[in-house]
Amino acid sequence: MRGPLVVAAAVVALSGCGSSPGGRAPVVDMARSSLPSGPDMAIPARCNPVDNIVDPACGDACPAGTVGTILAATCKCYPVCTVDVQCPCDRTCDTLRGKDGSVVGHACLPGNGAVTRCGQDPVTQAYFGSGFCAQGFSCIAAGDASGPRYCMPVCQGAADCPAQTSCLPTFDSSGAQIGNVCAYDLAGPVAAGQACDAAQTCAAGLRCDGVCRPQCDGPGGACASGSCGALVDAAHGGALIGYVCR
Repeated sequence: MRGPLVVAAAVVALSGCGSSPGGRAPVVDMARSSLPSGPDMAIPARCNPVDNIVDPACGDACPAGTVGTILAATCKCYPVCTVDVQCPCDRTCDTLRGKDGSVVGHACLPGNGAVTRCGQDPVTQAYFGSGFCAQGFSCIAAGDASGPRYCMPVCQGAADCPAQTSCLPTFDSSGAQIGNVCAYDLAGPVAAGQACDAAQTCAAGLRCDGVCRPQCDGPGGACASGSCGALVDAAHGGALIGYVCR
């Protein structure tokens, strides 16, 4: 029986990921160290689906309304914010902390897209993309807490989720429910290359595409053979299930 998913608040880079009931890992939205923040933007009703922001490289000083932030070892000037909806939908308003761990502001940082890898590589500690997800997605583990993490869509109920996922409640570290996310179903017994369906689910690290195929990180992701392509649920409006090697 699957346990609940624990969602952690945004934390400073290099923070670890705790475990959760049911063997799943919490969401990990990782902020980076930064320079002091500037003034806040107005708060719109919803995020803008079009991202026209150009993030200049850090110089002697960032333009007004932006903050110098180190992301993926590169410093750029990102717009300051107070809540997510002030940022384009492909970004999040993430907490920025200085080297001493103190909060120094918030910025609209680019997030990873739907069903792509997120978090850190367990061996190299390198971030997948920016490490965290765009608005409307949560970074959770596929399988147990040690499994790879993907940006999965938030949901209100089962009808919101594509095949091979289920809408499960998410909780913060205090145990309060804060929402729901489309989490991958638990792994089954079917091996790579073998036929699969809703009743015969694939083993860990595989997704059902008529046959069980290795799941990959996202567009352009590495594959031992073939290339990394989108797997969609045609019966669910073409919603992305994940990316697989074909």
